[in-house]
Amino acid sequence: DAGTCVDIIFIIDVSCTVVKQYQRQAIEVIKRFIKEVKFKGDETGKDSTFHLPIVRLPFTAESSDNKGTIKRIIELMSAISYDQKTLSNVGVIAFHKVALNTSIPFQNNRRDLEKGLKKLLKYEGICKTHGDSAYDKAVEMFDTIPKRDRNIVVVFGDGRNTGTKHQSLSEQAMERLKSEQNVDVIWVTTPTKILKTSKTASEQAAEIIRGQMHIERHVKKTQIFDIRDNALNTKLYEHVLENYVCEN
Repeated sequence: DAGTCVDIIFIIDVSCTVVKQYQRQAIEVIKRFIKEVKFKGDETGKDSTFHLPIVRLPFTAESSDNKGTIKRIIELMSAISYDQKTLSNVGVIAFHKVALNTSIPFQNNRRDLEKGLKKLLKYEGICKTHGDSAYDKAVEMFDTIPKRDRNIVVVFGDGRNTGTKHQSLSEQAMERLKSEQNVDVIWVTTPTKILKTSKTASEQAAEIIRGQMHIERHVKKTQIFDIRDNALNTKLYEHVLENYVCEN
């Protein structure tokens, strides 16, 4: 199995309209996903079947033999060097009004990611949702790694933003993310919570509809999933496996 090699950012809406149950489910989906992709050190793990060939260094004074041996060592090291072509980079952004400081910058180490996920939802609850803060943060994160046309963003949320201003800003930020970083966008929808606020029922309904339209406008229908789908993990990984197999 060649595995999957991607540069992927998971974005989780942790505002009041997405209840904690679904935020925690998003974390579990990410945990399952990072067990499937290829990371640095996987080939040298206890369960790995990857073995380094033995190189015997001849005891000889002939310079030509020494040069040949050195060349063989260089070729060997090149062959077993798992560079950006054969690794995955995973980042996670949690946001409400802002992108949280518990967000995880790109990592290619499974253990570091798992540690970061344990701290991700330790935040002060805020009911405002500014999706543009998360999308802009994603652009910044993609700029920190070499470009290789394997960029994916997976968003967990209801698509809602607080007010028409930030809905508009989020539309613009998503367009920048898609155009500047050439990302493949996947959306995992979460049920939206109706809040007891000063907004009228019709104002909240309009906000919900704008959120749904935001998702449909920017994501292919075949790449919109539901957090409540028991087959979500399989569908998400199958999409990545079909499109982002590791290069040899």
